[in-house]
Amino acid sequence: MAVANDPKYESKIKKLTRNYVDLNDRAEQAIKSLETMGDSADSNRYVHHFMVCGLDLNFGLEPDETNSSFEGRLSQDHNPLERSYKPRILQHYPDITQWSHFNPDALSRLCLPQGLKFCTQSEKENFSPTCHPFILTKEDGTKSCGFSLVYVEEVKDMNICHALHTLQKMYSTEAECGTIKKSDRIRPSSATRPNNVRSRSLPRHYTTRLSGSSLDLSGAKYDYRKDTLYVTKSISIICSQPFVNTSTQVLNSIYKFISRNDYDIHVLEGFIYNLLYDIPVPSPGRSVRFWCLGGEASISLPKEPDELPVFDYPLLDFFDILGVENALKLLTCVLLEHQILVFSSDCQKLMLVCESVLALIYPFNFSHVYVPILPPMLENFLDAPVPYIMGLVRSNHDINIYNRASVCIVDIDNNELELPEELPEFPYEHELCEEIQAMIVKYGGTEGASMLKSQATEQLELMNDNHVIDSTVERLNQMIQQFENIGTHASKSKHSHKDKMILNAVLREAFVNRFGHMFHSYEHFVIVNDEQDLNMTPQSDTPQNFDKISFLSDQIQSHLPFLSRFLETQSFSTFIDDHIQSISGGMYLETPFDIRLSTLKSKFGENLVRTPTYECCDNYESKIELLKYRFHKVELTVSPQKSHRRSPSQRQNIPGIFPVLDAAMFEKRQPDNSTTAVFIKGDRRSKLLDVNLVPTQKISMLSPSQASIAETNWKFVNQLLKETKQKTKRILLEKLGMEAVEWGHGQIGFSGTEENMLVGSLCDLVERIWAHGLQTRHKKSAFWSFLYKYSRHNEKTMKLKGNLGTQAFCVPLIASKPYLLPDQARPVQVAILPMRKEVSPSDVFDTNIMAIMHNVTTIHEIKTEIGYSRAWIRLALEQKVLAGHLATMIKDLPLLRSLYKRYAYLRCEDEKEQTLYYLQTLNAVDFSCFTNAYTHSYILYQVLIFPSQRSGSSLSSANIWMHLVGSHSETDYLQIPRGVIHFSFWAKNLGVITSLRIGHDNSGLTPNWMVEHVLVKNEFTGHCYKFDCGRWLGKNIDDGSIERYLVGTIIPGIPGFEETQELVKECASAPAYSCPAQSIRSTGPMPEDVEIQTLLSEAINRIIKHHHKSLKERVSWAQLMCGELGLVHSLIQVFSYGFKSARLFGRNLSVWDFFLKVVYDFNQSQLVGGGSATNSPTHSPKRLNPADKATSTVPRTTQLRRMYTRLITRIETTCHRLGKDDKFQLFVCLAVHDRLLQRIVTDLTRAVAAIQLYDEQSFLRDGELAGYVTHILEALTTIEVPVDPAMKKSLEQQ
Repeated sequence: MAVANDPKYESKIKKLTRNYVDLNDRAEQAIKSLETMGDSADSNRYVHHFMVCGLDLNFGLEPDETNSSFEGRLSQDHNPLERSYKPRILQHYPDITQWSHFNPDALSRLCLPQGLKFCTQSEKENFSPTCHPFILTKEDGTKSCGFSLVYVEEVKDMNICHALHTLQKMYSTEAECGTIKKSDRIRPSSATRPNNVRSRSLPRHYTTRLSGSSLDLSGAKYDYRKDTLYVTKSISIICSQPFVNTSTQVLNSIYKFISRNDYDIHVLEGFIYNLLYDIPVPSPGRSVRFWCLGGEASISLPKEPDELPVFDYPLLDFFDILGVENALKLLTCVLLEHQILVFSSDCQKLMLVCESVLALIYPFNFSHVYVPILPPMLENFLDAPVPYIMGLVRSNHDINIYNRASVCIVDIDNNELELPEELPEFPYEHELCEEIQAMIVKYGGTEGASMLKSQATEQLELMNDNHVIDSTVERLNQMIQQFENIGTHASKSKHSHKDKMILNAVLREAFVNRFGHMFHSYEHFVIVNDEQDLNMTPQSDTPQNFDKISFLSDQIQSHLPFLSRFLETQSFSTFIDDHIQSISGGMYLETPFDIRLSTLKSKFGENLVRTPTYECCDNYESKIELLKYRFHKVELTVSPQKSHRRSPSQRQNIPGIFPVLDAAMFEKRQPDNSTTAVFIKGDRRSKLLDVNLVPTQKISMLSPSQASIAETNWKFVNQLLKETKQKTKRILLEKLGMEAVEWGHGQIGFSGTEENMLVGSLCDLVERIWAHGLQTRHKKSAFWSFLYKYSRHNEKTMKLKGNLGTQAFCVPLIASKPYLLPDQARPVQVAILPMRKEVSPSDVFDTNIMAIMHNVTTIHEIKTEIGYSRAWIRLALEQKVLAGHLATMIKDLPLLRSLYKRYAYLRCEDEKEQTLYYLQTLNAVDFSCFTNAYTHSYILYQVLIFPSQRSGSSLSSANIWMHLVGSHSETDYLQIPRGVIHFSFWAKNLGVITSLRIGHDNSGLTPNWMVEHVLVKNEFTGHCYKFDCGRWLGKNIDDGSIERYLVGTIIPGIPGFEETQELVKECASAPAYSCPAQSIRSTGPMPEDVEIQTLLSEAINRIIKHHHKSLKERVSWAQLMCGELGLVHSLIQVFSYGFKSARLFGRNLSVWDFFLKVVYDFNQSQLVGGGSATNSPTHSPKRLNPADKATSTVPRTTQLRRMYTRLITRIETTCHRLGKDDKFQLFVCLAVHDRLLQRIVTDLTRAVAAIQLYDEQSFLRDGELAGYVTHILEALTTIEVPVDPAMKKSLEQQ
């Protein structure tokens, strides 16, 4: 007892107990580890299942109605040898019915897609075994890849032979009696199919090179007494990876082995056991070699992420079937998620086309329905309203499919491609096509050159048939000669599998490279949930994962049709979701696409959204070396299995007939080593470490010395400064246009570059400058992060409070605060920012910097920091304050020292000053980079109406409304409260405001209102527009108009404090020119006829120049037509010259009264004279008899008069709110738009009203003056002049 209570022994017992528990835990972990290793080894086998599919004698002949219905007839209407019968799985190793989740019926139809087919010895001679891959979806949703070899074997069962003989006799009897129903379904030919630009021809030459073997049973007959009956059968394997070439070799070896007369079934069983249990999937970047029934086979896996995922289909055959151009069209359809239907009687071609398309769109996945071989029983899925890719094993199809606008049809056997309607062009499609052809020429050998030559020859023959003669014909002839020379000098040896895989790698790298250039910096536009913190970005109501608006704002215009649609697809959304999940899920594993993006970023920079020009792939040589290395790097060689020493088999082996194997042998792995294969280890180091789980390390190539680091950073600084100079110079030359060429700068060749692209590159540059030398970088946009910290660092001097995205800022035109028109769709407050004088050079804070920041965050279409950063730069550039604001921001030295290292670009004084100088030069030109980039965003506008101070007309008792029209959109009717002349409102981006309508309802005691001017200001860009009026709005005053159409004139530049004060003071007085132009009274001074002629010719000359884009002024059609010195103003002068005194008639007459008099005279002449050719008073009207009236034709002059008099009548009777001058203005604009003004004026010179109301010295009665007017107006009949939308509404909404 004393020993038991000894503390020393108690501690030992406790220690032993702990050791025992620890050993027990370790044992359990080891057992679990072994179980896991066993499962992993099972899943990493090369072959998972082996199957035999064919005729099951236990079920007999079962007609397959689903496989015959597509021909338009029932099964009994076919010849028995043409009919399809249901196949069944005969053998399966291991057993697939217990645990594999396979659907046996669907699996049998994939192994034999056309069902069981019978034939005789005469048809068998023209048939050779064919192998095709397939995609198998298990019941649990997972997918596997399978391979099936279809061959024919002799039917030994006489019951089947007699049954088929009986069916043949019955069919022959019915055919002689005429009771057999013939097929009424034909393939839609070019005569019956819709013929439009959607239809394209596929190459025809490939049918001789890639033609498969098929049974021709159209005239087959069977008689068991003299014919031998054969039936189709399939041997298949289901694999873990799509090793197409090796799997085809394995199945062909098995077929050849069983076709021998002396084959040993034990060797066959041993080889299949070897496939199922002994051959593993190799490690990434390695190969496994194994014995294949007398030959040698190998499989290899690419080393990701250095190589692209495994793909074993020959892309040369894919481009051979479709052609390079058609292949790119098909890829575009898949990327835009159209419905894709592929037709062919050859399953291998179906799989080749479908799998190749999916491989070439990497890194994107087609996440919709994908069935490359669709069983006939499931063809009702073709009507599903979802995107899909489906392959149908047939050559005939329904003509109704061609009538679907969004379906892409690939008919391989009949060489046709039907594209969806309005399919956009893939970005740089022509350049990518040339790059693919160049790679096929370089790595495709004789086969590639021959293929391209045949395609070019077919295209040339087609153009010759259509008698097309242009530069394309010459280019095709050159291509044919080039390919012919290559084929002559190239080696005649056939391309090996390794050569085809090298070409595969090169072509796939070209497509990945193209996507890499298109989405170079897509990470900057990704929206992550935790990004909306610290009030740096506004809260979003709708969850999105990508800032599409900002991304598209920097793209080339010609690429937008494709990109705008592609960003809305599920494939792109899934790609972004996977990226977000990978970066937020802890350990980040780089993908092959990430590796290639990193290479591009090291070449072109981190923040470039996309490369400005087409860049070919230049890294494929290293990928070829990797592929060659893994083909030769064998890590394991599996020798043939030792022969089984068992009792002799009692089974008889018949050559050509697959034997029944011993199922018990394949139930589980054999425990004894005597029956297993012999493994010869090669380089197995990759088995010890999973390379995909090793985080990539970026090894610095710089020397660790301080001098080396300083020198490298100095190179970075100089490079940024050089790019700043180049980009600003390029933008200036592009904006100045032809003037730059005259100054001697035209040789650089900047013409044709879009402003959007140039400004986008400037945004990239600013982002890179602000990212250089940062101490720490936590956000995606270094510039936006600096803006936010700059505002917080100057909170004491900042007058703008509130979170970003919740308020916008308005600088009032006058001292009072504008009234905000209620808008429930924009819950954003409007704060007043007092107008101030210029910023002092010593100031380190400018309130306008934060005002721009707040304003851009109210654009809810932008979702990311990089998007707000670019919007801020664009807006500051359009306001011409970019250089000034950047200079103010970098004066905050304490902030710079806390955020940036000493060698940072922003802390290099000389380079910083030079950068600001280059950016300052951009103020010499006008930009619309913000206005044109965010066309669908809502903008804050401010309006100030200047009523006349004369006659007490400053306010009106009526209800005022306004309607504005711009280059991008127009507003609804803005109802202005009574007594309000200064207000602001939210509206979708109007662009450049061209015109407005202002009016009232003539209610109240004093509705008459005289307006001198209207000022409209875009609060975001600062642009001001002045609208001259100087006319009354009232029924019983002036010309009786209660609505005025005003034309806007943009104020040059961005008005500052003093310019705005001068502008307000100017608008308070009466304008020098009224709008619309007022009829000149006969009592006032009249201009000379020469002055009027000059005025008219200059107005028309400006219109012609504007049409041909040679007018240097920035004007709109509204200004040219209705503005000061416009066409309407000059025509008012023309029609007012020589107008007789109004005193003769007792009232003031206007030009519109003359037009009404013409209408009145014409209507009277119609009533009296029945449509005479002239209404001159010297001609007495003649009455027509009814018979003469029925047979007479209306003269063209009368038709013209009837046309324009009806227009005048419609304007007079419907436009009640318009006065006489506005009606005349509307009539002129409509006549010019219809190209009838010259003919109308010519006819008016012959009107009776012209003699009554005009002197002889007028433009309507003087022959020389009238001839001049009609001659110069003829120039307007050759161009198209649009009608302003605001003017159209005056006519439509009265």
